[in-house]
Amino acid sequence: MKIKFYLCPRTSIQKACFDSPFSLIIKLIRKTRQMLAARKKLQRKMLELTGIHKSFGDVRVLNGVDLRLESGFVYTLKGGNGSGKTTLINIISGFLTPSKGEVRFKGKKIAKFAPYRVNRLGIGRTMLLNPALIRHLFARGKGKPF
Repeated sequence: MKIKFYLCPRTSIQKACFDSPFSLIIKLIRKTRQMLAARKKLQRKMLELTGIHKSFGDVRVLNGVDLRLESGFVYTLKGGNGSGKTTLINIISGFLTPSKGEVRFKGKKIAKFAPYRVNRLGIGRTMLLNPALIRHLFARGKGKPF
């Protein structure tokens, strides 16, 4: 391995600077870190809802909902009975389509995707069942469904 020495043009004091493979690796690492930081900024915005409207006949359930969820955080959706929480979750997961507005996941429009396609992107939901109901689904003492 040859190391080239030359005089640094930036300083009035003559310093020996070198252009070795090691210094090139350092430059490459710095550039890679800058690119990864820029990519992280883009990846943080995971789910974005813009101007979501949903009506069932004459009943308007959601009216202009704007929401932006970023990766690395845990979010809760709170509201009173009939405030549209389940409708919003159903729109995100693909069970309902919005009357107006856009749903984007990682920049891709998913508002009209079928639920199985939304699930393949990594968005899913679970249905909570009452434990008493689950017991009735199984035969008595046999542990087999129905």
